[in-house]
Amino acid sequence: MDGMKVNTCILNNKDGVLTYLQHRGINKSVISAEKLEYYPYIQSGDNSSITNNLQTKSFNPDIYFKGYIVLPIFNPIDPKELISYTARNFSNPRKNAPKHKHFPGTNNVLMGQSSVNKHLNELFIVEGLFDYLTAKVLKLNVVGLLGVNNFKSCHVDFITQNFNKVFLFLDIDQAGNLAAEKIARKLYREASNKLKQINIFRLTPRKGKDLNEWYNIGFTMQEFITTCKMAEPMKIKKEKKEKVTYNKQESNTGNTTEELLELAQQIGTVEKSGDKW
Repeated sequence: MDGMKVNTCILNNKDGVLTYLQHRGINKSVISAEKLEYYPYIQSGDNSSITNNLQTKSFNPDIYFKGYIVLPIFNPIDPKELISYTARNFSNPRKNAPKHKHFPGTNNVLMGQSSVNKHLNELFIVEGLFDYLTAKVLKLNVVGLLGVNNFKSCHVDFITQNFNKVFLFLDIDQAGNLAAEKIARKLYREASNKLKQINIFRLTPRKGKDLNEWYNIGFTMQEFITTCKMAEPMKIKKEKKEKVTYNKQESNTGNTTEELLELAQQIGTVEKSGDKW
């Protein structure tokens, strides 16, 4: 896909897409730097089931992403190599058109992973395309999740290897809160395994439910910096392991489990082999 060529659809405000992006606080500088693309919706056959490999000539982004704003995903090892895409519906009116589309193979790479500055001490992690683009407007060192449940061991390894201060700026809702705790637990555990110190902070917007909303409601950079400085490292509770006890549990017959096992042995319904039942 030729990002610079398709980018003209945005810059020419096709279907009002540039107006929409600017309304969301995304400027032309970020649009160009991130090679953001837009494929106008053109009525044609249903191609929602296309899952062609990126390298195959049969893959047609004009069809697969019609009506979507598209962010190219590049290889973190070779930033010039295009490896996948993530997209947000803008003008596709089909009832079954998903809000978000990730091209196969996207899940192992975070948004912006190819362009983060590994020499900086801190990293911001946000949720979703528009929070990621907003963070770029703010010139943050940032990566974006492709869904709150898509945080893999390869992402954990990448972050703990390169950063020791992580700011989680996920949505302020139940899913975002649970994801923040889950991500923090994974990062703390991996950092501990590597004998490395890491601090993880949970940021919450003073207004709105996410970074993009807060930015568009209006805040100064000083407010944002103050929010970061006032954040305290997350403290994760240890996961409780359920204790399984048998000798005091009663069955429906009134016997304890231990008594039932002894009775079963006597009548030959349970065989004991070594130390295992």
